[in-house]
Amino acid sequence: MSYLDQLRTEYVARRQRIFGNIGKPIVRAFRKPPPPPSVPAPPPKWSRMDSILTLAPVAPGRPSIPAVLDLVATAHGIKVSDMLSGRRTRHLILAKAHAIATLCEWRKDLSLPAIGARLGLDHTTVLHHRDNWPKARERCPNAVAAVYAQMEKFSRLEPFCSESEDSLPMVG
Repeated sequence: MSYLDQLRTEYVARRQRIFGNIGKPIVRAFRKPPPPPSVPAPPPKWSRMDSILTLAPVAPGRPSIPAVLDLVATAHGIKVSDMLSGRRTRHLILAKAHAIATLCEWRKDLSLPAIGARLGLDHTTVLHHRDNWPKARERCPNAVAAVYAQMEKFSRLEPFCSESEDSLPMVG
């Protein structure tokens, strides 16, 4: 018997003396029982995607917020719903910061609280992402180049959105 096997058996024996037999199934007495099937499910709560569908009119010659979100999400290879979710993985935060920086650059008519309200964020979070974007953009040069090229095309177009931004298809 090797030294590690001896340590392992001593550990198991000591643990069994202290806690009892480890192989026993754990009974969870305080777990809530599932609701009966006859009870209807509660209606879904308000989501961040709902706020995107009720947007202010677009300024002349400026891309809509859903168009920018769709463009950035496509460039980063994710869905808009993932980008606007509460998850905080690095690639999602990077895409969210890219979208915020793009909106701040190309939509000067929107204030930080207005951008934050449409994305479900606080204005200080929008400020943080906008200010830290020059350093973060080095992590995704291809996505930055693709979005910038598309935004240059958008800036040369006539206003392509009518009174509301609801007419644009959303990804996700």
